[in-house]
Amino acid sequence: MRYNINPESEIPIYRQLADIISAEIKSGAMPSGTKLPTVRELADEVQVARGTVKRAYEELHRNGEIEMTQGRGTFVKYIPESGKSRKDRAMAAIDKMLETLKELELSPSEVQIFIDLRLREYARKVGGVRIALVECTPEILGQIAESIREADGAKVQPFLLDDILRYPYKIGDDADIIITTQTHAAELEKALPDEKKLMRAAIALKPESVKEIAALLPKAKVGIVCKSLRFGGLMAAALENYSRAKGETPFIFGSNLSEYLADKSAVLLPENYENFCLPEEKSAICAFGESHKLIKCGYGADSGTLIAVGGCYGNTLRCFAIDPEHQGEGLLPPLLTHLIDLQQERGNTGLFLYTKPDAARYFCDLGFYEIARAGDTLVFMENQPDGFSRCLRRLQDETDQAMRQWAGPPVPSRPSAAIVMNANPFTCGHQYLIEQAAARESVLHLFLVSEDVSLFPFAVRRRLVQEGISHLPHVILHDSGPYIISQATFPSYFQKDDEAVSRGHALLDITIFRHIAAALGISRRYAGEEPFSAVTSLYNQVMQKELPKAGVQCTILPRLCRGQT
Repeated sequence: MRYNINPESEIPIYRQLADIISAEIKSGAMPSGTKLPTVRELADEVQVARGTVKRAYEELHRNGEIEMTQGRGTFVKYIPESGKSRKDRAMAAIDKMLETLKELELSPSEVQIFIDLRLREYARKVGGVRIALVECTPEILGQIAESIREADGAKVQPFLLDDILRYPYKIGDDADIIITTQTHAAELEKALPDEKKLMRAAIALKPESVKEIAALLPKAKVGIVCKSLRFGGLMAAALENYSRAKGETPFIFGSNLSEYLADKSAVLLPENYENFCLPEEKSAICAFGESHKLIKCGYGADSGTLIAVGGCYGNTLRCFAIDPEHQGEGLLPPLLTHLIDLQQERGNTGLFLYTKPDAARYFCDLGFYEIARAGDTLVFMENQPDGFSRCLRRLQDETDQAMRQWAGPPVPSRPSAAIVMNANPFTCGHQYLIEQAAARESVLHLFLVSEDVSLFPFAVRRRLVQEGISHLPHVILHDSGPYIISQATFPSYFQKDDEAVSRGHALLDITIFRHIAAALGISRRYAGEEPFSAVTSLYNQVMQKELPKAGVQCTILPRLCRGQT
């Protein structure tokens, strides 16, 4: 364990030592029962007086984090409560409360109303979330802290970045979250004892400030007045980005401001400048503003710019995009983790996504596995290493079970044929297609699209199909699952996207079907001609082109006409 003691810090050395050990204990790096060095050993290691180590241990002992036993030594006593145990206890308490409310014969909506009332009262009583805010300039730090305080009940404690990097333990354990900008996040992650609390925020110059800077005339002589050189540098960059006016060397509060302002036609200064200037400096600024351009520059949460997006639909993750200016900043892992957590809260554990081939490797590094690749267009992935192989085993087991139940002499399972249909609803045309294919084949696999987004529910469609094929021998009915014409493999089928997107999705779905055909010995796939649905017609075209490449023939049968049997 490294003890980074700073003898130049205003924090007493014993407190630094106690804070370092405490952070290691609470993070779980030093579990309960860990033996600590003796006072003499630690004093020699850190090169401090034994009394300093003894005082640090006494502080930890008073806080209940260590146990000091004469003759045995000093041991970690603190046992951090896991998130799971807290959740289990909370859920048990809620279940007990609901049982009591059930005895009062309250409806669920009444229970919801009463709980909401009590929850609002509880929130007002215990106060809002405790936020530690970290920023490198005092000007922006003050502005953001004030804007967060305006949120109901939020308790904000601002910290300058340099102070935290010098001594991270200034942020207490009671902080619920630690907010900083994307620029400083990497530095803080390395310095903080508990980086899991860290939250990134996009901070930008307010639009009204940008508008005023952009309106400056090219010949304007613009001064910059600030508390810190860092903020002055940001203002100089804003001038360069949004205006053709020339910026002067920044003025730092505390010297002769009137002299600096004498030859300026405009001045940029922080929105909260009154917090940093002397009374005479404030008077000079107000006098300047009566006859010259005074631009108060404010910073806030950048609510108008998306730097990374992703979405959920059903059991899929989709629509990932990261602003090119922010690529390489590690935004994909936290974005993907958040979406996975959201899906798990909804009860979706088996997740799918499709992405471009050049992006697939990033998702591989984050726990997703490639199932199929549609040329240079799409890659289909899932978060379970054996999900697709389990689906293939299920289809093989269903085939074996069905064939054992057939009467008469044994029928070879290979070669066989297949039909995939939605049957929304099951019509005479669907039945005709199945009958025509079954008459030509010894074994016919019928895959019914199980995605439940059609007009007729899947359970109803399945029952109609079972009744409609009950007279046909050697037809095996399978639920398609998530790997055949689903929201994951072929969303265009349900959403009717443009032709280019639909063609890519169709190619992906057929590529996956080729693996299924190989596992079941399918050598031919049947489909009905489709003069009305553009998406289905396109799917048939792609199928006729791609399936023969895998040794699977594609047969398109004419539709059943009126009066035909």
